[in-house]
Amino acid sequence: MSAARLVEAFELEGIHPASKLAAIFMADSADTTIESCAFDGDAIARFSCAVSAAVLIADLITVGFLTEAAFDAETDRWQVTFPWFETFLGRRKASPKIPQFLRYQISQRDRTCVYCDCESGPFHIDHILPASRGGGDAPSNLALACAPCNISKGAKTPEEWGGHPLRPFTLARVTVIRSAA
Repeated sequence: MSAARLVEAFELEGIHPASKLAAIFMADSADTTIESCAFDGDAIARFSCAVSAAVLIADLITVGFLTEAAFDAETDRWQVTFPWFETFLGRRKASPKIPQFLRYQISQRDRTCVYCDCESGPFHIDHILPASRGGGDAPSNLALACAPCNISKGAKTPEEWGGHPLRPFTLARVTVIRSAA
């Protein structure tokens, strides 16, 4: 269990209260040293006072608390993947593509999520113009983004994305970063 994950679950907004309870259950039960965990669907539903865990899990994927989930009918368990996977050192696994010194430089420059100004993290290094669409690793194309914004944005430009549905979004900080190269 991680206190930061529990706080993140408590602070989720824009979802059904039963989904928030499911997030609290998962955050309390999850092992933060591994990327995914298996949960009994009936236990999630009972804890959340819901009929089925499927709707709750879909809700948690929508808001970025979970990255993905798969149901194993043989074991009646949900295998879920968290965006906040942490190593034993308590740091997010570094992408092998972006050098560590550059990741540090971006985190020191931005300090908060460039999309929603969130200060609490967990944070990712985001390609403003996605790498899959020709965006490079220049500092002017890299930005610090909280996990919900980065996951929600995916392979879109900030203009196409328009913001995470539950977090206010402005292009002002992104524009400043782009011009600062």
